[in-house]
Amino acid sequence: MTEQKAVQSLNLPPKTKWPDAAPLEGEELIVSISCGNSHLHWATHYGDSEDYNPQIFWRTPHLKESDMEDEDLLAILSRNLPDDPHDHIFGKSVDATLANATSQSQKRTAPLISVYVVSTNQTQ
Repeated sequence: MTEQKAVQSLNLPPKTKWPDAAPLEGEELIVSISCGNSHLHWATHYGDSEDYNPQIFWRTPHLKESDMEDEDLLAILSRNLPDDPHDHIFGKSVDATLANATSQSQKRTAPLISVYVVSTNQTQ
């Protein structure tokens, strides 16, 4: 699935650049992903009230083309998330579905979640 189709299928907002890409007011959790040479390095950060300090760090192998054969992009994301970020995005102990993400987003002060991606690896 191409990036453009993925964005369209999830009805995502367009990519932005600084300063439009600043975290949203009231955001409780922010995700950062650094695509390195050997792994994806993930982190969640608390929002403004906690000075954006890191909450959890984890790493996963790079995504392979075979990983992307699954048309369910939320399932791909969910397989790479620890429990706390998964619960923040989709709800506690529920499947990674658009309906669950939408329902959970309506419970947050800032419904959207900022995701920052930094990469030196073009294949990722």
